[in-house]
Amino acid sequence: MTKKDTKNNIISLETWTNTEYVNKMLHCELLRYYGLLYMLPDIFQTILDAGCGKGYMSYLLSKAGYQVTALDISETNLQVFRAYCEQFNINQVSADLLSYTTQDKYDGLICQEVLEHVELYQKVISNFHNLFKDNGFALICVPYKENLPAKMIIDPQTNRYKHKNGHLHSFEPTSFSYHIQAAGLRIIKHRLLVNKRLLNWMGKGKKELSRLWLIADNIMNLLFPHRATYMAFLVQKSAHK
Repeated sequence: MTKKDTKNNIISLETWTNTEYVNKMLHCELLRYYGLLYMLPDIFQTILDAGCGKGYMSYLLSKAGYQVTALDISETNLQVFRAYCEQFNINQVSADLLSYTTQDKYDGLICQEVLEHVELYQKVISNFHNLFKDNGFALICVPYKENLPAKMIIDPQTNRYKHKNGHLHSFEPTSFSYHIQAAGLRIIKHRLLVNKRLLNWMGKGKKELSRLWLIADNIMNLLFPHRATYMAFLVQKSAHK
């Protein structure tokens, strides 16, 4: 499988996580995973999946030819795909991104759907600089201009308002770019991902994702950027912070 192959012999997301998704959520997840995979350069081998969750992106990266380290603070998440790790040559690490260090730096790093859950997300971005090699790349993805108040619920345990998915921050390009550059990372390109209009058009039965859907998503986000769900930044580490 090449790094741009999104179809051959892939375990489904539902099988991997043992979770049933409504179609719209399934399409949303897959468009993000494959959209990010297409943004990665083909010039490095080792990659850190920083905040890997249940490991589906780690799996896709491994299938695409990368040597993957899957890092997450949650042992419960890591346990979900522990049985797959030897089969797909995925190394697991249980650690906090705020304090994780390594002597053998990675060629690259990917972080998706993580920073919105972290109170001190700026410090996490700053720590990224210590995790991959000079002139290496990182791909960082966060929700795009999320309306946090619209997704608040009352926590039955504390009787206080909280975001239903645990999100703490709403991100927009200008301020997020500032924090990336303050960490000594140079922005190579950025793009919007997963257009809500496209999700409404994909249909109830279309679980197979093709390259055409990714092209359509790119076009829709150019035409209707206010309907994008995520933004992703490909950044490069300079030799000196």
